Amino acid sequence: METWEYLVDDEITLKEGKERMQAQLDEQGLEGWELVSIMPQPSTGSAQFLAVYKRPIRTVPAAESTLEKSQLPSFTFGRRKFRDETD
Repeated sequence: METWEYLVDDEITLKEGKERMQAQLDEQGLEGWELVSIMPQPSTGSAQFLAVYKRPIRTVPAAESTLEKSQLPSFTFGRRKFRDETD
């Protein structure tokens, strides 16, 4: 089973130019995040974007795991991580 970690970033902007936006995206890429979606935030105009990244996380066999599913972070916006387990 593949387990993913997600990052939702609402601070991606074109206000400081496309080079700054590229730097913001590259920064996450260097940390192993893959951009899976990016969309403009309607309430802020076309200069502000919401980006969603994912990266695989090491799967710990159930016998070694010390976390229950209820202890995993929940889906939250604003540069916070959340986890998802997919089959």
